[in-house]
Amino acid sequence: MAVRKIAFPIVAYQNTNDDSTAFGKWFWRAWQPKTLSLKGLLGMIAFDQSVYSDDIVEGVLQKLTTTMVEQLKSGQPVKWDGLGTFMPALDCKKQGVNDVADVSVNQINGVRINFIPENAQGEELTSKKFKDTITFNRVGWIQIQKVTPQGKKPYYQQILHPFNNVVQVAE
Repeated sequence: MAVRKIAFPIVAYQNTNDDSTAFGKWFWRAWQPKTLSLKGLLGMIAFDQSVYSDDIVEGVLQKLTTTMVEQLKSGQPVKWDGLGTFMPALDCKKQGVNDVADVSVNQINGVRINFIPENAQGEELTSKKFKDTITFNRVGWIQIQKVTPQGKKPYYQQILHPFNNVVQVAE
């Protein structure tokens, strides 16, 4: 069976933060036009020459999701071999207290889920070594544009320009 080689899409972007020492400089950014949903992942698993039907894969994925959330809510890190470890962590107010008797759950601002990636050999996916195993697809460059609809809250949109249409961005 042939192995599919999937390229990692990247786009160039220009730093437009006036306060930054890197103002006007160009950098690479991962291009993520949309997030793959659980249903989308399900379709890929069930379709990709799998002996499992959609309903079986969906049931397993939904049970996996529910179980992982339950474990993370109880403070339990969850390791998914070949993918990485999900770990709950606390975001606390920066001001601590002087005495252990004064420690309170009110100091907790929130709970986040940290993720430490790895592959099946235990190597970090974030390492430079892993980068050497990836084929990058230079999609183009993005322009960040502030949009202010009349009477509504302004927002920023990304406009993707293919590299074959490179033009100077007006400042």
